[in-house]
Amino acid sequence: MAVGAYWLAKQLDERQDALEDSAFQISVLQGDGALSAASGVQTWAGTDKTAQDVFTVIGNSTYRVRGQWIVNTGTTSHTTALAFALATATVTNFEYLATLWSAAANTIGTTQVTHVTGVASKVISAASTAVYTIIDFEGIMVIGTAGTVTPQINFSANPTGTNLMKRGSWTSFERIGSDTGTVLPVTGGWA
Repeated sequence: MAVGAYWLAKQLDERQDALEDSAFQISVLQGDGALSAASGVQTWAGTDKTAQDVFTVIGNSTYRVRGQWIVNTGTTSHTTALAFALATATVTNFEYLATLWSAAANTIGTTQVTHVTGVASKVISAASTAVYTIIDFEGIMVIGTAGTVTPQINFSANPTGTNLMKRGSWTSFERIGSDTGTVLPVTGGWA
């Protein structure tokens, strides 16, 4: 085998190992998920999609966390918050940016952007009576101890109406390195 072909094969093997080790997880709703009409904490995918709610994380790792949630609620004024519940897992740092649009169907929405630190419930919107909300979020989560993370959506009051996490909403966790900043190998030759 020529030196160049050997190098390429080795790089591809390393990339495959990195992809397998990255524990890339994505959950996409293929149907609407029913959200509880009550205020308070609930899992992101809805009461009827519990198998899609939980993400397993590896200890001493860094994850890129992203999502886009399309939420349909009633018209009672409420704020919306995000949270990330932990089971066994510990998070040493989590910084993310949440961008939220609220509007009536097929209309231009009002944009709100919030920088969030930590996994506890944080309000990311002003009070709204809009029936549609789209939430985009992205950030870096540093894991200390392995376990599971469950993204959550919270309403400050019962929005009434039919509350749904709409089909096509998604959440992903992608392991990108260790908790010390060491990045997983992608390819070589950038030295």
